[in-house]
Amino acid sequence: MFLFLGDEKALLMDTGAVEEESTFPLYKTVSTIIHNWEKQQNKKVNLIVAHTHKHGDHYAADGQFKAKPNTTLVGLEKTKVIDFFKFIDWPNDIINFELGNRLLKIIPIPGHQEASISVYDTSSQLLLTGDTFYPGRLYVDDWLSFKNSINRLVNFSKKHQIQHILGNHIEMSIVDGVDYPIGTTYQPEERKLQLTVKDLETLQLALDTLGDIPSRKVYKNFIIYPNE
Repeated sequence: MFLFLGDEKALLMDTGAVEEESTFPLYKTVSTIIHNWEKQQNKKVNLIVAHTHKHGDHYAADGQFKAKPNTTLVGLEKTKVIDFFKFIDWPNDIINFELGNRLLKIIPIPGHQEASISVYDTSSQLLLTGDTFYPGRLYVDDWLSFKNSINRLVNFSKKHQIQHILGNHIEMSIVDGVDYPIGTTYQPEERKLQLTVKDLETLQLALDTLGDIPSRKVYKNFIIYPNE
């Protein structure tokens, strides 16, 4: 989960995998951070809750934000994402989303899931890629869309300075090409979350090399893992 704060709006990307507020008080935590920010800036901000994509481990705590004051919960379906961010030519548009002296760019990246988006923060120069690109098993639902989305991100990276690429999971160990088994809850020697543009270019080249046939392939920092 990532929270971006501007002078007029705050954007929370994803609400995690736990629904119960008693064990996972996400709304309370986010509200406290925003309240402290408002006191510091002497301004009131509205909270937008959006998602990198529509998978349950990214929206489980949405219910904590429903009907809360000054809070907008963006729908999970692709059509809801398109409507909220005002995409005209999905997935080719890149939308500017202003938080107030903090500009974000919203980039469609379907392929892992049809409503997947990436978020680039022009202030920190961080690029969020959800489950599309992270140190782990890159599950691909639509092979062609996934390839096009990676091309889109690489093209974007050539025009914008990117400090780190941040996905939503770590599944790789510090041993090159070795991932933790599905369901692992203890990963004492996991690879760091941050990936680089060079890593992204490695993925692009791998996909180009594999061609049009979905193929499972292991690389140093990630594993291409088609669902088909």
